[in-house]
Amino acid sequence: LFFGGSYTEADMTPRKIIENLSKEPQNRLKLFIEIGSRLLLKGSFKLKIKKTIVSLLVLSGVICFISFFFVHKRNDFFSIYRNNLKNLEFGKESPQNSSPERATIALGQGASEEAHFEANSTMPKTDSSGCFGIPLGMSAYKIPTTYVEIQGHKYAMEIDLGSKTALTLHKSVLEQIKKTSAGTSRWMNVKGEKYETPKYSIQEVKIGNFSVHNASSKEESGNFANHGSILVQDSACQAEQQAGRIGRDLFSHHNLFLDCHRLVCFICSHVQDLRKSDYQLDRFTQTPMHMTSDGVVIEVDTDIGAKRFLLDTGSTISVIRNIDIPEKIAFHNAMPVYESSKFLIRGTDFGKQILYLLDISPDFKDSDGILGMNFFNEHAVFLDFTKNVVYIGRSSEVLRPTD
Repeated sequence: LFFGGSYTEADMTPRKIIENLSKEPQNRLKLFIEIGSRLLLKGSFKLKIKKTIVSLLVLSGVICFISFFFVHKRNDFFSIYRNNLKNLEFGKESPQNSSPERATIALGQGASEEAHFEANSTMPKTDSSGCFGIPLGMSAYKIPTTYVEIQGHKYAMEIDLGSKTALTLHKSVLEQIKKTSAGTSRWMNVKGEKYETPKYSIQEVKIGNFSVHNASSKEESGNFANHGSILVQDSACQAEQQAGRIGRDLFSHHNLFLDCHRLVCFICSHVQDLRKSDYQLDRFTQTPMHMTSDGVVIEVDTDIGAKRFLLDTGSTISVIRNIDIPEKIAFHNAMPVYESSKFLIRGTDFGKQILYLLDISPDFKDSDGILGMNFFNEHAVFLDFTKNVVYIGRSSEVLRPTD
């Protein structure tokens, strides 16, 4: 009907159909359509009922195979983008994920995790190169999420730059995977509350085609998850339950690009790779990145002077230490906030910023505040861990205009 009858009646027997499937994989779709069409056309062939049933079963099985094949290929497409970073969804703008008025609050995500206790921890090594695209989602707390594959199983996890350890996994997840004990992990939240849980090494971890061997992992603390942070879930968000958190050590031998406004994430070898996805590097501001015991720190000039801010996607709001703050204070989400009319990074003013006032622990000696997801939702950020440089640009300005 569709292809001029290129298959004869003898080819339509169940045995011949199976042989043709094996010998001519490139013609599978053509064969299946012809089988279906001939079955529908009365009198085209006098197939016995038995053969008809077998043919239909074969056709159904192959349709399932084709469906699996295309889904599998689609997942591969979204997992890796060597030399061509464009994703079909990457050029589209997503709705704004949060605003100060309805901010989801998530503080104390272990920004100084292990650093004050184990400053010389071993970095994980990877066998990956090039540039990889990672599909992003948002958790119920408006933290960026992606899927991590461990020993053949995929787990939804938050990307938490405030966390140092490569992976922080819930106990129920750790019980399902093979791991090697690596002692004890100790960390604290921004309020100075300290935690201690078992530490492990996991042989291989994958995000798409990006892989890390001997990744450091620790068990999530129940006390930290329940009491160590201020968490207010967005009731409008029905997000998937998360298996844990991805820390900055997982990316330490590469570079990480986040455009949370568009749900775009790349693991890159060089900032120039962004040009292939129509990002304009001249729209980004470069500033030194300080790897401190507190975490990733950049310097910002505010209305109350130069301040050092941690970059932390594990916090949905931006905060500043609650000392020596003038009377320019208001309240958001029942919390005191300070509004800085300027926010200068290496001479570029990123405009008014609302900073929540928080009693940050004196143990955080290298930082005065945190830049959280309300900042990342409006700004694209490239972390060059190899050169200790951060590139920051407004999400509304960094993409090359399209026709």
